[in-house]
Amino acid sequence: MKVTVSQGGLRAVTKEHGLTEYWAHRITYCSAPSSFPRVFCWVYRHEGRKLKQELRCHAVICSKESVARNMAAQLRAKLVQALTEFKRDKVCRQNARLSLANAVYDNPSLPRRKILLSTGSHNYRPPLERSKSAPKLMVIEESVEEDDDDVRTTAYHVAGARLAGVHTATER
Repeated sequence: MKVTVSQGGLRAVTKEHGLTEYWAHRITYCSAPSSFPRVFCWVYRHEGRKLKQELRCHAVICSKESVARNMAAQLRAKLVQALTEFKRDKVCRQNARLSLANAVYDNPSLPRRKILLSTGSHNYRPPLERSKSAPKLMVIEESVEEDDDDVRTTAYHVAGARLAGVHTATER
């Protein structure tokens, strides 16, 4: 088994199961206990049947004591970094949501371009058929003319314009 610390958590490669990824947001604890110097362990939140959460302890015996301590330190640092990024993104999303709410009033806190590009009630356009420049619906009259060589010609008359389509008898 080969375990590596990655940006998104842990990656374990085994002969039996292949690649297994343990995501950072599901790792709840990691340690290299001093009572067992070569052991690196972590607690992972698995999803069981019917989406039931289940905590499982995983452990690996490393080749050296220093390897186990380094893996624990690296994983802790990655988990702290992931948590701070999550908190920062959450605050940014909340601030953006609140600033869009403030944009409805007279003193918007976002640039006008961003307000106009946002989706929602600000970008409401009336339906096309209600606008004055929209094309009006018209009746399409269809007349079928038969030729001698078993080819049908269909003529469409639309408001004074004549459009012709040629269809063979097998197409109809």
